[in-house]
Amino acid sequence: MEIIDESGQHVARVDWLPKEATDVSYVRKGDLFWLSVYECTIPRDSFERFAKENNWKMEEARDVHVGPYRSILNLPPIRQGAPEDMYPLALRYEERQQNGGGVTVVYDPESRRLFVSESSN
Repeated sequence: MEIIDESGQHVARVDWLPKEATDVSYVRKGDLFWLSVYECTIPRDSFERFAKENNWKMEEARDVHVGPYRSILNLPPIRQGAPEDMYPLALRYEERQQNGGGVTVVYDPESRRLFVSESSN
């Protein structure tokens, strides 16, 4: 099994995201047990296509917390003065496995920022 250990901060683009995705910060690592966390800017229509391709059924949500995952990317707080990384109003999708793995997807229409964390466990 191939071991992945790569990261980037404010990269113009990456080949594994839609071409419209820019300003990408990411961490991808692991082999059998893997973690992928990324955030990027993407126009809403491109995001909606990407979400559909991934079968992410997005729902509007308020006060969406993304936990410690943005700190892995060394990104500043989403909102100045906020105690935690929280999107006041966003589109959200989450699917969890019994072992704790799964995916969390958050799209902030105001900033056009997409945040995704996926893990095997």
